[in-house]
Amino acid sequence: MPMKIDILKLLNDVETYPTWYSNKTYRFIVTDNKDGTITVMYPCTGRQPKQTFNRYIELTPQLIWTLGFIEGEGLKSRGKSAYRRFIVTNNDSEKMAFVLDVLETYNFVKRSNLTKNSIRIRYGNEHNREKLLKYWSKKLNVKRNIIYISQTPDPIKKSEFGTCDIYLSNIILRRVIDEIKSYVFRSMKPI
Repeated sequence: MPMKIDILKLLNDVETYPTWYSNKTYRFIVTDNKDGTITVMYPCTGRQPKQTFNRYIELTPQLIWTLGFIEGEGLKSRGKSAYRRFIVTNNDSEKMAFVLDVLETYNFVKRSNLTKNSIRIRYGNEHNREKLLKYWSKKLNVKRNIIYISQTPDPIKKSEFGTCDIYLSNIILRRVIDEIKSYVFRSMKPI
């Protein structure tokens, strides 16, 4: 029987990572919407960032694989302004599409809500920018206008279609995914 995680309970007493400019943290305010979803927000000066998630998530092989992939290919740093970024990097379009599929299935990310520069492609000298845009848009099933193709070639990048970053500036998503990964990895027992 698959394990279910109660995100509402998981986020109890969780704070944002410290900001780079003031080292301040903000406690998450988590509201049960009574429709199977929760809203996560934190109080700060100016706008009130918030995001809706499923209250319960079922731990499936697909989600476990994705969490492991994010752990291996994602941003670990919390220094400077990295605390607010959710980034996954790889040059395998099938794996990156799978990550987006799972994140969308579990209501973490919606492709239709991705903004300009959410997908970033770094390429080597031999790559055609238009070809890269067409390739990644099709493989990831995203609109072309959210893909940023680096302006300067990176001669170190040798893969045929460059390297892709899923790059989201989202403090809440970064922290929620990190909390889920931490919980799942703590719950696992060696064979």
